Amino acid sequence: MKVFLRLLKFIKPYSGWIAIALISMICVSISSVTAAYLIKPLFDNVLIGSKEIAKTGSFLAEKLNILYNYYIKEATKYMSMEWAVALSIFIAILIKSISTFFSTFSFGVIGISLVNDLRNYLYSRIIYQPLSFYAKEPVGTLISKIVSDVNYILTAFGERLGDIFQETFTVIGLLIFIFSINFKLALLSLLLMPLLLLPIIRFTRSLRKASHKSMEKMGEMTSVLSQTLIGIKIVKAFTAEEYVKENFKNLSMKQLKHNIKARKIHDLNGPIMEFIGITFALGMFIYAGYLIKVGQMSVGSFSSFLAALFMLYAPIKKINKANLAIQQAVSAGERIFQISDRENEGDETSKIEEIPVLKDKIKFENVSFSYNEREVLKDISFELPKGKTLAIVGASGSGKSTIASLLMGFYQPQKGKITIDGVDIENFSKKALRGFIGFVSQEPILFNDTILNNICFGEKKPDLKKVQEVAELSYCKEFIESLPLKYETNVGELGSLISGGERQRICLARALYKNPPVLILDEATSNLDANAEKIVQKAIDSILKERTSLVIAHRLSTVVESYKILVLEEGKIVEEGTHKELMEKRGRYYELFKIQTGG
Repeated sequence: MKVFLRLLKFIKPYSGWIAIALISMICVSISSVTAAYLIKPLFDNVLIGSKEIAKTGSFLAEKLNILYNYYIKEATKYMSMEWAVALSIFIAILIKSISTFFSTFSFGVIGISLVNDLRNYLYSRIIYQPLSFYAKEPVGTLISKIVSDVNYILTAFGERLGDIFQETFTVIGLLIFIFSINFKLALLSLLLMPLLLLPIIRFTRSLRKASHKSMEKMGEMTSVLSQTLIGIKIVKAFTAEEYVKENFKNLSMKQLKHNIKARKIHDLNGPIMEFIGITFALGMFIYAGYLIKVGQMSVGSFSSFLAALFMLYAPIKKINKANLAIQQAVSAGERIFQISDRENEGDETSKIEEIPVLKDKIKFENVSFSYNEREVLKDISFELPKGKTLAIVGASGSGKSTIASLLMGFYQPQKGKITIDGVDIENFSKKALRGFIGFVSQEPILFNDTILNNICFGEKKPDLKKVQEVAELSYCKEFIESLPLKYETNVGELGSLISGGERQRICLARALYKNPPVLILDEATSNLDANAEKIVQKAIDSILKERTSLVIAHRLSTVVESYKILVLEEGKIVEEGTHKELMEKRGRYYELFKIQTGG
């Protein structure tokens, strides 16, 4: 119930449509009762031929009789009794049809809008999660929650929620009406309700459980699909098509099993209710026949009662279906709110919102960090003065990239602190911190968009002149200008339509576009061939002049001009100094340099 009420909160902005829906539903209820009532004169006045309305002791029935008699008196001045009765039924059905459209359409608009808002809300919560979140949540599972799970809510709120309100109004109106005709017969009919509620409760529990399992398996399937398509080169390189196919097939069979179970529960519900209803109706016919025989009810009254009773069946069936759909939506909502309720980087308050310039230095003070239980950095301390380039080198897995991630605020150190001009970076908002730092990663990640939009990524109104300036600085202007569409050229998925060196230079231009006071280059040339590396390194050299930079490098030849070089080994700084000083020490740096340069 708590999850359902939370989902309902997303409806609040659509109060206008809610008002239209409620008015329409009341009209549907009134017109349904009116149509049921008019069956009585149809039988008594038209088919049997009586000219008067049979009276009953019920207040509601008497009021309806008075209104009907007045209508007949006026209508028969212009037409026959038969045509007057037929016209009244036609008008009631027409009003019901029009009202049903507005009711259904209004809830449809509310449902579609709610799901759109919910999807945007969930997406915004996901993209503000820290990087540690993505290490635990598979991408496919997240995609499944945004796409598939939200669709269950669309079905429930866009199609079925309106049924609950609409049919509840109709059921109440029809119940009042059948009690007004014959209290005992109506009471006998309502003995059916407990028999209907038992399967509803049982089916609700079973369907909710099966739906939850089905959604979990769908998330796993989406995750496997996402990983396979992203890593398709590896799949083919290792001829693992059969392996991944069988893995996906096994997951899909598990999901199919839960889907079939949910479908069985869903489809059993209707026939069971129908069987119970018809069985009970037979007994009711026998009792009604007795009432007509002893003169306590006319054929028209029973026909009207019967019509109202059968009209009750459809709304109750719809309410039950709506309940099942809402249980699926609640199950989906639980999975969605498990994500959205997590504290994220967008929830920061009382943080410094801007870091205009670097006045003095960046400092790591006795910083230690662990991934799960594995210690990656151990008591790291160093300074990066304004306008200088500090290089960090070492073997793979020594903790170099972790230093960059900590400075960017992707993770928080378990011990020690990182300061900018003496202020702990924990005091800055993530937006301020990352706006202060430009970042170029080892993997040149581009989006399936134009070169222009990739360079000024995150900007709503690109500055073309500035784009051209940073393109020239990063040595990519020449190859861009040679393209037919120039800056409007689409780079493809992950930049697949251009070379690795070109991708990396565009990433450099992207980092420069926001003109950050501090620049981090995380092994920016490690995946390039010799020619591409030479061009990218030339771009890097021009960029780093008089800029505060942290360069993480695997190839030592790229950092010989750095102000200071830190040598990392198993999470510890084992050496530090200039290239010349470290070479003279003939320590670990000297050994690495000799290996890479062939002695």
